Amino acid sequence: MSTSGSPNPSGHDQPPEKRSRATYEEEGKDDSASVESVSRDRGGGMLDGDERRQISRRANIDDDDDNFADYDDNDDNDDLSVVTFTNDDAVVDDCDEQERDDVDHNSMDRRHYRNMDLDKESGTFFYKDGTDIDAQEGIPAVDEYQKKSPRDMKEVRVSFGLAREVMLATLIHEYDTFHQKCRDLNIPLENEGLYQHLFGEESRLVTAMKRDLKLDHPTIYEFLATFYFAAEFRSPAKRLQEHSRVNYDGYMDQEPLNKIWRAIADAGKNGESPVYFWQDVESALNEDCREFFLTFSGQRHPIRVAWDDDKVHLQFSTHDVRSDPHFLCGGQAHQHTMSNCRGLTIHSAILAASGFPVGFRTSRQGESEHQCYETLLRFMFAYYFTVSGAAHLGLDRIIFCSDRGYWTPALILLILSFGGTVFGTIKRSYWVPFTYNQKRQDKREQIETKYGRSIFVAFSRWGEYMLKIMAWRGGTGNVSLAMNSDCSEDQLVTMEFKLKNSADAKWYHDKDLTRDQRKLKAFQQISGIDISKEDLDKVDAHIQHSLNVVMLTCTDLDFMWFTLRMFAITSSSSVASIKRAAPHIPPTAPNRPAFVNVLGYSGLLSHLGSLNRTSASTSSDEEDDEDGLAIDAALVSKMVKLMRRPTQNIANQCADFAGQIKDAVGNGSLVDATMQAMLVELGINRDRAITTPSNKMKTLLRQWITSIQNVRSVPDVDENSNEESSDEDSQDSASSPNVISYNFPYDKLLNAKEIEAMLVSRAGSALRKGELPGNLQHPTKKDQRILVLQTIDNDASFQPARYSNEVDHDPLRDAIVSGIVSKAFLRPQEGKEKSAAKLGHQNEQKYLKQYFKDGKEGKVPGVKPLCIQRCGMAMHGDKSYVRDSADAIAFELKNDDDQAAVEDDEIEDYFDPIKSHLVECKSRSGAGYEGSLRQAKNIRSIVARELWHGAIAAIARGDPVYLEVSSSQRDLFERLIPTNSERIQILHHAFTYGRNKTAFLVGDPHGTVMFGLIVTFEQDLLRDYGLLLDYLYENGLNLFYGETIDDLPVDLVEDILMSDSNLKRKYTLDDFMTQLMICRECLPDSPSKVLHPIPECSMNVPLDYALWNSSKGGSDTVTRFVWNCLPVLPVKTPQTTLVARFLMNYAVLFHRTSQSIGGTKKPDIGEDTIESIRDRNNKRQPFHKTMSWLHSRLRQSAKESRERNALSSSTIPSNANNDETFLQEEAPRYNRRQPDAGRVEKSHEILGKAGVTGLTPLGRGRSKAATIRHENYGDIVNRNNKCAGCSARLYDDSNKSKKVGFATKSHVCDLCGTRGVSTFCTGCKRILCYDADRSKQLDDRLRGPDGERLRREFPVLAELSRGNVPAFYCQVGQVNGKNFTVGRSCYHIAHPHLFSPHMQAPDDDDVEMEDATAGEDDNIARIANATRRS
Repeated sequence: MSTSGSPNPSGHDQPPEKRSRATYEEEGKDDSASVESVSRDRGGGMLDGDERRQISRRANIDDDDDNFADYDDNDDNDDLSVVTFTNDDAVVDDCDEQERDDVDHNSMDRRHYRNMDLDKESGTFFYKDGTDIDAQEGIPAVDEYQKKSPRDMKEVRVSFGLAREVMLATLIHEYDTFHQKCRDLNIPLENEGLYQHLFGEESRLVTAMKRDLKLDHPTIYEFLATFYFAAEFRSPAKRLQEHSRVNYDGYMDQEPLNKIWRAIADAGKNGESPVYFWQDVESALNEDCREFFLTFSGQRHPIRVAWDDDKVHLQFSTHDVRSDPHFLCGGQAHQHTMSNCRGLTIHSAILAASGFPVGFRTSRQGESEHQCYETLLRFMFAYYFTVSGAAHLGLDRIIFCSDRGYWTPALILLILSFGGTVFGTIKRSYWVPFTYNQKRQDKREQIETKYGRSIFVAFSRWGEYMLKIMAWRGGTGNVSLAMNSDCSEDQLVTMEFKLKNSADAKWYHDKDLTRDQRKLKAFQQISGIDISKEDLDKVDAHIQHSLNVVMLTCTDLDFMWFTLRMFAITSSSSVASIKRAAPHIPPTAPNRPAFVNVLGYSGLLSHLGSLNRTSASTSSDEEDDEDGLAIDAALVSKMVKLMRRPTQNIANQCADFAGQIKDAVGNGSLVDATMQAMLVELGINRDRAITTPSNKMKTLLRQWITSIQNVRSVPDVDENSNEESSDEDSQDSASSPNVISYNFPYDKLLNAKEIEAMLVSRAGSALRKGELPGNLQHPTKKDQRILVLQTIDNDASFQPARYSNEVDHDPLRDAIVSGIVSKAFLRPQEGKEKSAAKLGHQNEQKYLKQYFKDGKEGKVPGVKPLCIQRCGMAMHGDKSYVRDSADAIAFELKNDDDQAAVEDDEIEDYFDPIKSHLVECKSRSGAGYEGSLRQAKNIRSIVARELWHGAIAAIARGDPVYLEVSSSQRDLFERLIPTNSERIQILHHAFTYGRNKTAFLVGDPHGTVMFGLIVTFEQDLLRDYGLLLDYLYENGLNLFYGETIDDLPVDLVEDILMSDSNLKRKYTLDDFMTQLMICRECLPDSPSKVLHPIPECSMNVPLDYALWNSSKGGSDTVTRFVWNCLPVLPVKTPQTTLVARFLMNYAVLFHRTSQSIGGTKKPDIGEDTIESIRDRNNKRQPFHKTMSWLHSRLRQSAKESRERNALSSSTIPSNANNDETFLQEEAPRYNRRQPDAGRVEKSHEILGKAGVTGLTPLGRGRSKAATIRHENYGDIVNRNNKCAGCSARLYDDSNKSKKVGFATKSHVCDLCGTRGVSTFCTGCKRILCYDADRSKQLDDRLRGPDGERLRREFPVLAELSRGNVPAFYCQVGQVNGKNFTVGRSCYHIAHPHLFSPHMQAPDDDDVEMEDATAGEDDNIARIANATRRS
């Protein structure tokens, strides 16, 4: 680092205009001069004022380095060559650079990032001064990163709420540290203590305003109170003052307010001060923030600092800048793109967890963003750089979080060189190894945005530190790039699941909770269904001990539910797997009878493989097969491989097989599923094969068969010698003289995309390397690719095994894996289908309640439910690959028949008084698909015909009908549940939970059950379904459940994804592998030690992204606070705008610290989140309430300060103890002979502290009418409201020779305006009538121009309606049966609390948060009403 890169801790900067004023004049006031700031510190150790002014006049800045160069102004006496700064002081050096002990910058001076420039052509850095040092050192090239895609990873880790715990622990630490710092500074942990530290007379802010603006304390407080008062309502102070319903007492009038703002606008421009006023305010704010939060020792817990920029809008013209070099006051102008507005930028540093502001810095002219960050960083953490030679560890445990607009290689290297951690999102850049939506191709890896959820990671060293860069594709069309330097190369990716309800975290992470207690969390009672405590205990015991399932989730349709249903046999994936595997089940398979039983139940028996066998054997291992060869996809796959460079004998054998296949196609013995599987083996896309009609499939098979039969001829060798053929024969046939030519009919069977996919699978590596046989190395057209494939088939010199991506296909395994993969990612629903699914989920609750009610009333045969509960996803207790998510489970009390039916080996069930069955709900709506409302009505009619008695009447009444049916009644069952998948679904429910009964409810769109089927399953069917699932697992599904995923056929999975038109548009192999690793880790007994059931999760992202989502809110909240109470300035210039923004930041600092000490509920790491704590704090103490308390307290401070000033400046003599004394003189002794008029006692104590308000009874009526403009008007109102003085009469001076007496005849009453009034109040010193009826005079004045002022000054008059005045006579009671009437004149109207004792005078001595803001509610309402009227 260069020596000038270390600012002093104060953060004060010399404005560029101060140093280059002559330059502006000579260069035509060009405002683009490159300048930098000089710092100073009020704390001492800096240059004095003369030296600073000398530097400001003489020094100029060289933009290439940070040293001050000589500026020649024809004065050879001054020779300032270099000015350097350390953390503590400024050093003026003539020639050589001193070695400093705090930070060793000499070795890094020449390598400072500010001296680096970018060569856009090569994308590398170089140094401007031509040094031979490699500027690119420490910044890796994009191809030097060690990249890991999901297909390269072996495992991941998962966490639940870890980001919440990390951020919450950080918040608690920051709160505790701040509280301890307040104790160290002797600051009481209350609002008053914080106020005195930030806004007291000795505070940094008030000191700066007093010094730079030459204002006294009362004026400063009144100005600040007015500023925050206007900001609270986002209204100009003038508008609030002029509004009749706003209590503006104690705030500053518009004229002196504008005068102060004009003084702020010009502060520092006249050259008297070395800095502008906004720089002093910024420095004071930064010092207060640093003192609170960054000057503690023994830092052990990491803290996260969030960087952000606060855009200050200020419209100005280029002419303003060019005509006045001081217009921007040293700030750097910016064009804010999103708001399309000019302005300035304030960079802020906020503690990410607590939201405490720790630093602000405005972009300055001649200062790059990197310099701005470095200056602020060094100032904030100057306390950390106090150890000699430890600069590389100065920022240890400090994590800097920022969004993608901030990070540059230079800033990253800077923070890493100090031992800090960089963390946050990044934008696409030349140094980032990943990119997206990039049209120009380069070395960066392109991440497609249109596919599913995947995480890509890259590691590389930046100097001595490892940096991890991540690309997260969220599956919503976006890719987010992020980085984190707190990492290692062997670090596993952690996927974070965010719990939707933070309260679930407490029980989920409770180690004392048993497995049985956790199991109950997955069951939720249906609302509105009551059950006794005794029965509920029985149900809980049944769940814990009788249900042989592992509850994986607490709910359905959340992120965890979608994750755990993947790669398992669920009710939907089992249907797909059975359909695809059935054609490949050989007749000799041991579990074929189980397939026959289950497929017969579900109506899928036609999918089972053909029983046709060939009479000839094709290989030695089939000679002993008595049943012959099966005509299926396996035979086709074998024939395709044998016909690549075949001998004549092999061709003849394949022709025989082709003839048998042709016969099977002709006689119709091949079902569609078998023919579809055959076409897939020929290279046809699986999706296309499924949608191809039967006749078309037969045509394609015949074309392939014909191509094989055309190469048949009489063999020229002994048939028995080479009759046996095997894979070894086909491999060795390349060199055999009997090899014949055969061309596969690519053009007749496959389309262009299928031909391209086959070429890639067979010779993809050769295609990329340009090593294809023949002259055509880069085929792009269909005919060219066919030619290349035929060359590969017949070229003996080409070895396809070297370049092939093909794997040995097992048709049965492929079919099973294909079914699982195709259902792993649910197809997104759209349009009517999505609306129907949403409606069904909404109506489930209504269906279940009606089913419970009908069961209680005996309308459901054989069912009388005790309660119904919703349940999450369940896993079979003995088969981890079998999972199920039923809509609900119903519990009943067993009867005698149930007890008798319990088998001998079910001892545990014998003592269980509860039995249960599953419930599946279906909502029928519309008429355009299979499960339509019309079809449901027809099925209801079938149910009614089966029931007969009362069913027709029930349908007529709109009541549901219920029928008990057995799975053995196949014909009836197919009519009642015509959908194959729904039959498998209810069977899967029963098998997973170990039950033999499932309720199938069908309802209409209005939430009413139409009919219900109580299905009882045979034990043989349940047993056969289990055998079928075991067969699927052992022949393909087990690949997903090995100890590692190394055995997983990745190429097969990718081929399956690419062959499904719906999947390939949405997902890639990377998405598949990402979800597979997450799913494996979420199962029981995983390395992550996941507890089950898992609460509802609302988000699943990598842990780094979850931490970023929790970190980025602090800085955004500060900006939102400011914009919600944005002040409207009477004088708007760059300096006033900056000062106003920093004053608002002071309010934010006070608000955040006040919230941290005012809460009664402490943060609970078990259940709280950052969001919940912020929400709780903001509800308890919103920002506008803090603003209200603040300006009320500032107004009181102004009053207290003015009273102190009045006492200290009073001209009344004082005694030795500085107590006020008043003139006291006794009257002469009474003498009967002398007239009493000559006897006068003197007691000035009656008038008291008249100097506080500046008004005495000597004032005239007109001058008193204008007191609202008086600077002490607020004090006058307070004195009048609290007056407790008595009425006294004024007399002319008895000494007629002195013309100084009070002219009573010429004075008027302050209320009614009557002349010659001689009575006044000894408390408030107002002239007021005491015993005269002034109703008419009051009515005249209230109707005149003085009416509004009188109503404002006398509250009693404001409460009266227009045209009314208080009555003079007032009956106050009875004495001895006679009315007791008194007179109420002007004195009594002005003192209502004396005339009516129950009316208490207001007391403003104690100002608390609630008291200070309670009186403002009326003002807020009045202002709102006034705003609406305006």
